[in-house]
Amino acid sequence: FFMGAEITLSMGGNSDQNTGARWRNMRVTWNCATEIGEARPTLRRLGWGIDAQDWEGGLIAGNLFFKYGNTEVNQVTGISVMGHCSDIDVAGNTVYKIGAPDGSNANSYQALGTAAHGGEMTNILFSHNIIQLPDTDLQVVGRHESLSGVTFDKNKYYSMIDSEWFEYDNVKINMASWVSNTGDTSTAETVAFFDPSRTALTYLDSIGETPTRE
Repeated sequence: FFMGAEITLSMGGNSDQNTGARWRNMRVTWNCATEIGEARPTLRRLGWGIDAQDWEGGLIAGNLFFKYGNTEVNQVTGISVMGHCSDIDVAGNTVYKIGAPDGSNANSYQALGTAAHGGEMTNILFSHNIIQLPDTDLQVVGRHESLSGVTFDKNKYYSMIDSEWFEYDNVKINMASWVSNTGDTSTAETVAFFDPSRTALTYLDSIGETPTRE
């Protein structure tokens, strides 16, 4: 359980020499992250979920990222896969209500990012993820450079913005154009969660605990 950190988990970043994969057989599963970035210990505006770079084999599955991002925390993402990556499944994750609500997102990776940045992708699958972004103009998927080697399948997308839910090659596009370019079999739909107003503190209160961070 992660609460308030600027970056939930980052593996493979900062020292990429553009020489291929450097992290092998990674597993990031069943984590929960909320209020990411709001503590701002380094005074940056970051609210990042999972940052996977240069992975050779990996699984990012069953994670929950919810309710973070505000006017101060406007560089926000749920999951990003970047660099020289191969054989990675990103499956069954939920990204809910991240991003600043007033349109101030200075965002690079969107909610389910696959930013290549000069890297190469092989056999990357994004499937059965729930990406729901009410009250924010954040895009549901962003992809820089080539789409080669990346498959999107049976995800559920929603964003408050009218049409430009996606980014492909640094151009904002609607879902019809995204599907045409990617072959994505996902759907645009609003998912009804059991208790969407829940926070970590209201949950503590509901089970009789003192609702504080401590």
